[in-house]
Amino acid sequence: MRGAAKNRLDLDFHRPRGQGGVQLNEDSDATRQTFARKRNSRLLALFVLLFAGLFWVGPRSTAAQNITGTVTAESDKGVGPAQDVQVKVFDSANAEILAQTTTDLNGQYDTGSLPIGTYRVRFSDTYGNELPTVYYPDFFGTTADVFCSGTIVDVQGGTTATADGQVEVVPIAKVVPPDFYNYSISGTVMDADTLAALVGIQVTIFGYDNALPLATAITDSVGHWDVAFGTYERAIRVRFSDPSNAFFPSFFGAGNSDDYCKGTFISDTPDELAQLDQEYLVPIPPDQLTQNLVDQIQNLTVPSSVSTVLGAPLTRAVSLIEDGNVSNDSGACGQLTSFISRVDAEEKNGQLTSADADSLRQSTEAVLTQLGCQ
Repeated sequence: MRGAAKNRLDLDFHRPRGQGGVQLNEDSDATRQTFARKRNSRLLALFVLLFAGLFWVGPRSTAAQNITGTVTAESDKGVGPAQDVQVKVFDSANAEILAQTTTDLNGQYDTGSLPIGTYRVRFSDTYGNELPTVYYPDFFGTTADVFCSGTIVDVQGGTTATADGQVEVVPIAKVVPPDFYNYSISGTVMDADTLAALVGIQVTIFGYDNALPLATAITDSVGHWDVAFGTYERAIRVRFSDPSNAFFPSFFGAGNSDDYCKGTFISDTPDELAQLDQEYLVPIPPDQLTQNLVDQIQNLTVPSSVSTVLGAPLTRAVSLIEDGNVSNDSGACGQLTSFISRVDAEEKNGQLTSADADSLRQSTEAVLTQLGCQ
């Protein structure tokens, strides 16, 4: 009402006397100027807000990419929403599990943020590998619990992919427990170039069909590893990976390929001691290792100024390595050493977490080793 009263007063100033106009006293000129200044101030403020609104677009969208879907259950009573179904999201090639969740009351799920890439999705009972089960497990796009038969889901940046599923209800009374197997497996991992034993290589055992991880081991000082475990899986696959990322990961029998579906399955000797052939891992070239470090920094949640400080010596190192002049490798070693010093400094300043700093140092040590730096 205050605003309305002022508007009426402004209008009255323009009415002739005798037509309902307001009779002004001797201060009418000053009063008129005061109201005019207030009105102009309001108009100016409104103009500024409108002008700023033309250029302010709000915070930039940081929408991440994900997979959503609805899972239904088929039983003798029909088809309906499947609640509490476990949803696992695998890398479509190496079968690494990158996300997992469960369906809600309506059978719906959301994986949350995922890296851009391709995936396979598995639906199963929340009991996992244990019995009894309520649902037969299967992969998206198939009615079988076979990773390699699952449809690949392509997830692009800032988008939501859809993967609906349908599982079959199994009456617990009809569940027949499968056979249980005890495995004892061992082997040796070596450098494909130098034939030296590799220490600290991670060995992961997967179910042959469903790609579920069953057991892990780490190679010792002579590159040897062994692992014993029990499982319902009749066959398995074995993957070798280097935590320091100095060597290309690969599956046993896949010819240096990190493709789960190309890995040789082992099924002839459960309940017996299995000795695998020696596995040879191929070193990642120093320039690629260094570029991987650059990419690792770009994926860190740090200020751009920190990324610039850390990335500068790496960019110079990549240039020195890629020029083909071996005599310049010592210069690359110096740049990598400088990089480690900067990592130490940023960790001390609180810009890098201890975990991120340790990871960067470990990856850098791998490059220094490949270059033969002293």
